[in-house]
Amino acid sequence: MIKLTPRIHGMDEVTLELDAEFKVLAGQALNGIPVISNRKISTKVRLKENESAVVAGLMTKDEAVSISGLAGLAQIPGLRWLVRQSTKSHNADEVLIVLRPHLMTIPPDEMITRSIWVGTETRPMGPL
Repeated sequence: MIKLTPRIHGMDEVTLELDAEFKVLAGQALNGIPVISNRKISTKVRLKENESAVVAGLMTKDEAVSISGLAGLAQIPGLRWLVRQSTKSHNADEVLIVLRPHLMTIPPDEMITRSIWVGTETRPMGPL
């Protein structure tokens, strides 16, 4: 699930609030019930038009060892290397999210005007 909330600032900047949640099957418990791994990230980024941001850090590493062989014979110290097979597996995953906002133009009657502040040495700055 990815939730993205934009907040527009003027005509060329946007703040993006990102909430992402990833659920992955992590294995099974002894009673056969699946174990679900849950990873979350929440972040906020402010970007100008056509700038990009990369959100990273949702990483997982798995290492598993599987042993198979003939029952009983695989337990005997002298024979275990002849009748047993071990398999190791390594798995690493990383999720990268690339954000690149594109602001659409709004109708002229809804145009956002910028504030211009003016002032002199004797008069403090104020809106024009």
